[in-house]
Amino acid sequence: MLSLVLSVVIGLSLGVFGGGGSILAVPVLVYVTRIAPSSAVGMSLAIVGATSLAASYAHRRRGRVSVPAAVTFGGAGIVTAFLEGRLTHLVPERELMFTLAMLMIVVGGWMLLGRRAEESPEPPEARARPVSCTPCPRAR
Repeated sequence: MLSLVLSVVIGLSLGVFGGGGSILAVPVLVYVTRIAPSSAVGMSLAIVGATSLAASYAHRRRGRVSVPAAVTFGGAGIVTAFLEGRLTHLVPERELMFTLAMLMIVVGGWMLLGRRAEESPEPPEARARPVSCTPCPRAR
């Protein structure tokens, strides 16, 4: 039951944030369902890939998918996922989970720090002025 609930949470994170499902699915598969880490990596890629493919269908119908870009990135993702699935069995489970944990910490740090705001062509005081729909009384 816990696996099912956490699967829904992972699916929601994919829908809301557009990614992150695999990095959340691996710990769930390993620690909740007790699947070996090397198998969990490949399974999470298949789960997230299938979910993304299903979701992309609705976006495609609404004209929000660039088919050439989807084929390029999807194809590259399929090839690397296949290779990753084959190669994770060569890495000891402890090191695999440690690497995943470090990746989660680094990515989480980047998310918390956020991106630096790009420089705007207008001065900061111009951006800070409130915008009004009525003319200023002094302007009349």
